[in-house]
Amino acid sequence: MPIEALPGLFGPRAGSDRGAGTRTLSLMWLMQAFCAISGHEYMMHMSRKRIFLRCALCHRETPGWDLE
Repeated sequence: MPIEALPGLFGPRAGSDRGAGTRTLSLMWLMQAFCAISGHEYMMHMSRKRIFLRCALCHRETPGWDLE
């Protein structure tokens, strides 16, 4: 069975008008669950005001360091 056929995970349920938003939230939840089991894959990111670590899979951010 293809994963897209699972109701509520990657597609709207039968008779539901929910669409892309539900799929996006479901995919984010799945990625966060994967990270909780296997650990985050942190990469360093920089902005004008701070340096922080962000997970490449679920986009979780650490508090980081202020540059001001």
